Amino acid sequence: MCNKHVTISRLQNRDNFRHPIYKSGDPNQEGEKGRAVNIDEDRLSPDQKKLYDLGFQTYAFNQYASDLISIHRTLPDVVDRDHTYK
Repeated sequence: MCNKHVTISRLQNRDNFRHPIYKSGDPNQEGEKGRAVNIDEDRLSPDQKKLYDLGFQTYAFNQYASDLISIHRTLPDVVDRDHTYK
């Protein structure tokens, strides 16, 4: 229980927002601004193709594409500015 409290305290510390996990991503990376990730299976190496197929077989989604998308990507703002809430 004590460790949980320490973890929560650290998460609330403003200095954590300077941690590299909050850094900006590469603007040309896969998935940036919500752009689709297109994979041409014919251009994958045998090792890449194996990973590509394994992701679908194991998790039933395109894990290979998911792994290409950075956690540091930015997403478009999709808030409808015509509707404001009070």
